[in-house]
Formats: sequence, C-alpha cells, structure tokens
Amino acid sequence: MEEHAEEVVLQFDHPRVASNLNLDQPWLEGGLYEVKGLTKDRLVLVRAESDKGPDEIRVLNVSSSEAEWRLFASGQIDVMTSATSWQVEALESDGREKLLPCETRTTVSLFFRLTGVLGDPRLRRAIALSLDRVAIAEELGAEIPHGVPARADLQTAAILVHEVFGTKREVPTLELIFHDRYSELRHLGLVLQKQLRTVGLDVRLRPVSIDELEGRVSTGEFDLVVTSGGYEEKYLPFAFATNGGANFSKYSSQRFDQALRRGDVVEAQRILAEDVPATPLFRVKGYAVVRKGICGARPRVPWDWSWMADLSPCDGQETGHPERME
Repeated sequence: MEEHAEEVVLQFDHPRVASNLNLDQPWLEGGLYEVKGLTKDRLVLVRAESDKGPDEIRVLNVSSSEAEWRLFASGQIDVMTSATSWQVEALESDGREKLLPCETRTTVSLFFRLTGVLGDPRLRRAIALSLDRVAIAEELGAEIPHGVPARADLQTAAILVHEVFGTKREVPTLELIFHDRYSELRHLGLVLQKQLRTVGLDVRLRPVSIDELEGRVSTGEFDLVVTSGGYEEKYLPFAFATNGGANFSKYSSQRFDQALRRGDVVEAQRILAEDVPATPLFRVKGYAVVRKGICGARPRVPWDWSWMADLSPCDGQETGHPERME
C-alpha cells in the first residue's frame, strides 16, 4: 500500500460489460461514480460528488478466474468481486486476506432455447428430470436449489425422451455453452454431460468468451446455456417475464406475466415448473475478497459492486478517501 494515493484496483470481466458500469445506474443503487475512461483492458471510474470512498476505481479485464487469482496473489489487484470454491478453500486456510460472504445466495440454472427440438416441453422436462442435483451440489461444493427435485427420475425422463424421438436411431446432439472464464463451469458441463447420457441424450460442451456468449444468447444461437437465475422470487421479473432483461430463453407466457403482476409468486413458480424454460442446478454463496488493511466492504450479491464505494483503509477513518490500494 502506497501513501497519499487515492485509488483502488480490481478485476473486471470484459470491456463491453464494463462500459455499462456506472454507479449512478439504479441496479447498482449508487450514483457515486462516473466513467472516466474505457480501453480494451481497463475501465476507470472516478468519484463524483461524495465525501467517501476511493477517488478512483480501476477495473481490469482479465481472461479467466485463474488469471485474476494470479494478479491478486502477486499483489497487483486489491479486490476480487467473486471467488471460486477452491479459492475460498485456500483463503479460509490461509487467513491473510479478507474473505467476505455475500448477503444472499446465487442460483445457477440451465436455460433452454425454446425453439427447434427443445421447443417440445417434454424434452425440457426430461432433461430436468435426468439431473441429480445432490450429486451436482456435492461435486461443486454448492447447495441444492429450491423448487426442483433433488434426485433424478430417470425412468420418467427416459419415457419422455422416447415420446419425443420415438424409434429414431439418431437423436440430435445438444450444445451446451458457458462462459470460458470459470473452470467450475467446465466441471459442471462434464457432470451434466454424464448425467444426460444416461437417458440417451448427447451433449457437446462449448466454452465461449463473454462476447460470444452474449451474442449467441441474444440471437438464440444455443441449445443450452448455464448462467445465474432461478425460480426464487428475486429472479422472476428478470429471468422469465416477457422482455425481462435476463430472459435468456426468450420465454413468453401471458399466464406467467399475469401471475407476476398480481404478485402471485406461487402460481408464477408453478407455471415455470410446468413450462420448464430453465431448470435450476445449484445454489452457491458468493464471496468477495479484499486485502487486509481495507475496510468497509459489505457485498450483497456478486453482480452488485456498489459496496466498493464504501472501501477505505482500516485506519479508524472509514469515511475518508482511502490511500492507493493496488
């Protein structure tokens, strides 16, 4: 830590997403920072009119969670907005840095393209019933999600697959895309591939960059995609409402939208379970990491970084402008 400088350095995933990060946006519940500059490798946010927080936050674009970890371990960045399960385990045993649990858990789901062969809800239901979420949770060190069976029902799943494809010798291979930054998603893909094979479904795994992921999701060029979202109430308006901002399946149901407008969450969840535009896989408690010597960090959810506006040195003056933390 160098004296008299006033900025924080942390990792950010990609410039395209970074360009939309401005702490005066409602979803960040902030308004304390504005964008000073954006290049291919770096986003710079500067403090607007405020008497607290770092004067400047620099957000770096890195290729993977492993690369981010190397930067943090070498002292080149001060904050990791998320940590993988093996990083959490290492930090818990190390004790030299601050491991900060988010206030709420994140659900990760398998979203379906609702056209082509997956336009048949029987196939989507078969896939959902093929998954052993207890095994998935154990493999990833996660929790079983709400609103779906914990164990697979392979008999019913196989019957549904047979109803869809009959006696066809060649069942189409489904492609699963996921963000290539996270090694845990690669592991999850292998688990899903193995479980779906038990009911005669072949899955091809395709890790892609964030650019390609965004592009293919927006145009519907995928069969299956793994990303955050679930059946819990907090996700419903974004992940499943018609024109919802995170409605990756392009799901549209008048019954669901009406139930949501009425505030009938139970009915909305029942409709989702019937239509299966996605199926929850696991829940995980998110973590952020900051260096010891930095105080004021209270992360809420992994995608809301407004808590960084409260960072300051642990010198008893957590409301002043912090020194350089890099």
